[in-house]
Amino acid sequence: MRPVSLSSLILALAASVPMTAWAQSLPEGITISGETEIEGLSFDGDGKTVVYGDLDASFALGGSGLGIDLGFLGYDAGTSSNSTVFVALTYDTAHGKFSVGMPRGALGDFTRMPDIGGVKYIRLTTAPLTDGLVDYTALMSGENQFGARYDGEYGNLKVGVSYHDFDDLDGTITDLAASYQSGIFFVTGGVEFLNTSTTDSNIVHLEAGAAADYYSAGIGFTSADDVLPDTTMAWASYSALPNTDLTASIMDIDGTTIYGLSGEWRFLNYSRVQLGVADSENGDPVWDASIGLRF
Repeated sequence: MRPVSLSSLILALAASVPMTAWAQSLPEGITISGETEIEGLSFDGDGKTVVYGDLDASFALGGSGLGIDLGFLGYDAGTSSNSTVFVALTYDTAHGKFSVGMPRGALGDFTRMPDIGGVKYIRLTTAPLTDGLVDYTALMSGENQFGARYDGEYGNLKVGVSYHDFDDLDGTITDLAASYQSGIFFVTGGVEFLNTSTTDSNIVHLEAGAAADYYSAGIGFTSADDVLPDTTMAWASYSALPNTDLTASIMDIDGTTIYGLSGEWRFLNYSRVQLGVADSENGDPVWDASIGLRF
């Protein structure tokens, strides 16, 4: 455990956001996105409380195109906790956004695979299979990474490229990601190149599906040589009532299949509550109840 309670930090961040968001008074040039939640889990007669935060803030420095991106990713599960920060100097141009410093990995911004059963604690384990290795490695290793990133948008095509050097881990990670939207249909994914003193691996992640006002569905797969298991996934979500979603998800990780079902209700613009369950063929079901913010 860290000397300063990580859960207290995440809760403090969550408490400060609604007042700003509801007031609709963020100064021009400042944007905030992300989510925080408190998750109660029940499994095999035991229980666990998880506090989770994944937040980003962007600050434009006048009209020069220069700005600063700040990010925070962390969790506190009682017996374990980890956190990391992302900081980058940015420059917006007519040809895209350039970031230098400690940016997030590009691939993580392109995945649409939902949390299985709505369980963030499972997402922390499966994140490399959907979001890429950069943010996960920074979170779990506690090591700083230094690099650069480019984000561009060309009509219906969005692209992201990032390079990250983990000096203490003697490795680099390069992300190439893209997403194409045509009407309700989308294709998204990318390639991640992992280079270390002992491993050179290419990780491919692809997703395809459709997203409309009241439903969304998709399939995806990850292939990663020997560094990660081959994974297939699918999901479907339906909004039967206003501000609600019922989501079914499945992920097969090298022959081990995890199923999930969750329901979410959103209120007061940014607040949400959720109930869900995740189960596998060789394990006990994990029941989830959570409350949090998404903006």
